[in-house]
Formats: sequence, C-alpha cells, structure tokens
Amino acid sequence: MNTIFYMICLATIVVSIVDISDFPSTVKKALSFIWTDGKIIKTDYRLHLIDCSWCIASWTNLIYLLCTG
Repeated sequence: MNTIFYMICLATIVVSIVDISDFPSTVKKALSFIWTDGKIIKTDYRLHLIDCSWCIASWTNLIYLLCTG
C-alpha cells in the first residue's frame, strides 16, 4: 500500500515540475539545436519518451519500481 502512495506522490510532483518548467519543449529545442548545428530550432516533432508530463511521470514511476523492488 505504501508503494502505491509513493508512486502517486512521485507522479504528482513530477507532473507539477514538468508542467511548470516546460521541460519537454526545452529538451526538444536543445536537441534540434544540437542535431542541426545551430541552424534550425524547432519543437514540432515528437519524442515519445519525454513528450508529455504524464510520459515522464510513468517512466519515473517505472524506474522507482525497478529500484525499490
């Protein structure tokens, strides 16, 4: 029961931080800058692993489950 509570708390914290900081958009801009050597900066492509706050929260919870057993 504690694990589920911790996962819900972790997901809430991660979603709040990611939505406030706009982390996916920042990462997309940085990657497009790196991939094109600074010529094109765009965010209109999809990175399915980190594209939304719920995706990042689910990956974080999966890593939490793997680490805690």
